[in-house]
Amino acid sequence: MDFVEILKRVDRDLYDSSDKAALPKLARFLERSNGIGGLLKSNNPILDSFATSSLLKLQDAYVQFEKWKEAYRNTKRSMAASKLALPDRSFTRTAFPHELSALERVARMCQRTGYPDVSSWEKAVDAHLALWNACVKLAMEKGQVSSVMAAADHADAAQFEPYLFGSENIRELKKYLWLGARRGERAGIIQIKMEMPGGVFLEQARAHIADMGIAAQRRELESVVDELVGSSIEKVVCSLLDNEAEREALQTARDAYVGLLQVSEIESEKIVSIYIGSSDSSRAAVVLDKTGKLLDKHEAKAGESLIAKVESILADTAVSTVILPVSASDDQALREMSDLVDGRDDLAVIRILPAAISIARQKMSAPPAIASALILAFRAIRPHVEWANVPAASIGLGEFSADLDDTRLEAALSDSRLLLAYETKRGAAGGTTGKRVQKKRRLNPLVRTIRDLKPGMSLDGIVTNLTKFGAFVNVGLATEAMIHVSQLSTDFIEEPSQVVKVGQTVNARVLEVIPEKGRIALSLKPAGADMPRRQQESRELQQARENASAIFNDSELAQLRDVSLNGPPRPHGGGNMMKPPSHGGGTSSKDQPKKSRSEALADLNALFKK
Repeated sequence: MDFVEILKRVDRDLYDSSDKAALPKLARFLERSNGIGGLLKSNNPILDSFATSSLLKLQDAYVQFEKWKEAYRNTKRSMAASKLALPDRSFTRTAFPHELSALERVARMCQRTGYPDVSSWEKAVDAHLALWNACVKLAMEKGQVSSVMAAADHADAAQFEPYLFGSENIRELKKYLWLGARRGERAGIIQIKMEMPGGVFLEQARAHIADMGIAAQRRELESVVDELVGSSIEKVVCSLLDNEAEREALQTARDAYVGLLQVSEIESEKIVSIYIGSSDSSRAAVVLDKTGKLLDKHEAKAGESLIAKVESILADTAVSTVILPVSASDDQALREMSDLVDGRDDLAVIRILPAAISIARQKMSAPPAIASALILAFRAIRPHVEWANVPAASIGLGEFSADLDDTRLEAALSDSRLLLAYETKRGAAGGTTGKRVQKKRRLNPLVRTIRDLKPGMSLDGIVTNLTKFGAFVNVGLATEAMIHVSQLSTDFIEEPSQVVKVGQTVNARVLEVIPEKGRIALSLKPAGADMPRRQQESRELQQARENASAIFNDSELAQLRDVSLNGPPRPHGGGNMMKPPSHGGGTSSKDQPKKSRSEALADLNALFKK
């Protein structure tokens, strides 16, 4: 079985959209180049056969193919040692390692001697594998998982409390909860429990038993399911969840990383870069030309203001671009500096993530504050080079990254960096999206504490990080705000990076503030976009009632509602349910709506049922 066949089974949409003739060549190059990164570095022409948006997906599929090959070799060796055999075609019907591990159990259950011919043997093996795959799918869809504290007296127990959860559907479990719980399990602090839908497994066995052969039909269904599925299913579910969580975490990190690299090209001849750290450390401002050559530098000691020095630089130097950190421990000092530069129409402001800045400046001989200001500038001037020099695990991209293998994370971010450069070279839009330049907007000068915030307020903020479930935003307070993915757009989106990027300035509406918990929830949706449908319908219902009140009397309206909600009532005394409308009083004929009785009745009937 080759890569093309595996791709066809693991991602049919990707297979259908790919150049079929080029896929085998791509697989060979991926093997030689140790992944897509090697191909991107070599500018291999095979890349031109595929959409850039598909390249990382194709690499993921190739990784799946490599896992299948390794599992295939291990299964064949194990079966040979146990003197077990299966029809050759059985192996080619698999695409995932868990299917190959199941085949070894199938081989024990379907001995060739138990079947009259090869055809019936093959059919039985296929039915066993089909039952296994059906049970795996149902386990993911209907199984339950929970996590409990196993070592409450452990020194690190408190940090794992957020990852304790009651019985949750496996498919619906948040991946960050799973990753945290698994980390706690490895530390011996958390115990993960699973409950499989055993009754549904038996139903599947009953549906497949006719094709599973005489050997299976002679056994109790419970025995067949226990041998084929048994405790193996929980291990497979854990592995599948691990893989899904890792893919999601890597994608979140990739999206956030690309946001760091997509800084607008600096056109100014002179730039001032300002670093503000904590209140007890120095801060600095450096002036550079657009190539990164240092022209001037100023440093303020801890507790000293840098405002006067920056004002002097702006007054005496032809600076038109200012670089600021996205966030700082001394949020008050950062706010004051933002107020100084954000309101000026002659300045472009670029905000850069200061993550891992202490690591990056270790290679520089300048004082820490000066070095930090230079690093911020270099990240804006040549982001691909600067971020490549920062260990991926130190950047802190998303709430998942700490749970990822450092090597896998490093490789994923390197591939994203190379792919973005390749997209730009091919003329794609990837190199210029998500501009950071903001000139006129001040960062909430009237908001000093979290208690100043009220639902409905409009706030300016700077996106500091992206996660699978939303974006974190600096609004000028020590507490960061959160925009849930459902509040980023009125349209459905799969990833926050489809709407915002790290460092981007946004204007958001306050949804909820809980000062005691330090929680600030924001929304980019316009006010009223989340109005419940029933509130919108209530206006329609009110108008329909007004229309109908001019045509039907009160008793008729009550009966209309009963009929719409409960069905026609039984007639009493043979009388008509509806009586002619009363014309003695009420709305005059000239004020009555132009709708007929039948139209008004239809409107009310439809709205009552809503």
